[in-house]
Order: sequence, then structure tokens, then C-alpha cells
Amino acid sequence: MGWRDAQLKEETVKQILICAALLLSLMGGHASATQPAEVSRVEKSLKPATRALIESYRAKAMSGDYQAMRNMAFTWSTDAAKEQAAAAPIGCAWYALILKTHAQRANAGDQSNKELYCGRLSVDQARQAGAIVSGLEPELTGKPAAKY
Repeated sequence: MGWRDAQLKEETVKQILICAALLLSLMGGHASATQPAEVSRVEKSLKPATRALIESYRAKAMSGDYQAMRNMAFTWSTDAAKEQAAAAPIGCAWYALILKTHAQRANAGDQSNKELYCGRLSVDQARQAGAIVSGLEPELTGKPAAKY
């Protein structure tokens, strides 16, 4: 078997790196400097209608409400990401937070959404998503991000 045959496909390598960045964040590592202040900056650049949607879900989502978190993830991943590419990692982060904070309630759809919307990210965007998870998790759980 030649070297070319043994090489991983580029998409496979990308998926491995994205998973590694998200895993790092879930383990309490900080994959980049993107934190809630960056989320706020991106939000301010969105159209008023999209900002209003996000604002309508924020309080419940930040209190850990499962459906509100799903609504936040969807809005950031679709409407907001169509307006600003910088919104895509935020949507991915919300999907990861759903799986992390609602492991007992989350379903196959939640897992599929995370795979879909996180799978579209570049490696740098995946690092940003991981950092956002690390930044928002303490606010959602009232506890510091887990360290392993």
C-alpha cells in the first residue's frame, strides 16, 4: 500500500480535529480566547429580527431550559450564521452545551444537530466553539468548567 492509499481523507482529518477541540473544551481546556464577550460582539452585528429572537430565548436558555437552549442553538446555527460566519461556532457551542447539560434528556436529534452544525466548522471555528462552551458552562451550571 502506497503513502497516498494510507492517507486519511481531508474530511476525516477535519472531523478528528473538530472533535478534539470540542473534547478539550468539555474537559475544561481552553482552545482559544473566544468567550461570551465575543459572542456579544457577534450578536450586535446581527439584524434586529435575529437579535430579537436570540434575546427572546436568552434568559430561559441561560437558566438551563432545554427547549430554549435548543432554540438558541438553532437560531445561531441558521439565521445568525447566514448573516455572520462568526455566528456558526456559537450555534455549535450551544448544541454541545445541550448534550453536556442535558445528557439524560437529549435525543438523537440533538446529537445529529451537533454533528451537522459542528461538522461544518473549520478547525479554527471548532476551537472557538470549544472556548465558548468553556465560557458559558459555568454560567449555565453555576459551577466552574470541569477540569480533568
